Amino acid sequence: MIGKDFAQQLFNLRDRVAFVTGAGSGIGQTIACSLASAGARVVCFDLRDDGGLAETVQPY
Repeated sequence: MIGKDFAQQLFNLRDRVAFVTGAGSGIGQTIACSLASAGARVVCFDLRDDGGLAETVQPY
């Protein structure tokens, strides 16, 4: 079984930048949150102006 430390090292995105389109909802939102949790600096973009983007970035 793969240890948690190995998985964290494998998916360590510290000092990386990711640009996520569609980050206000759905798959884009999930990807943006996952990348941020892995340590990346995430630039989020969404065409919709319904508040979903603020919901995505607020915890981070």
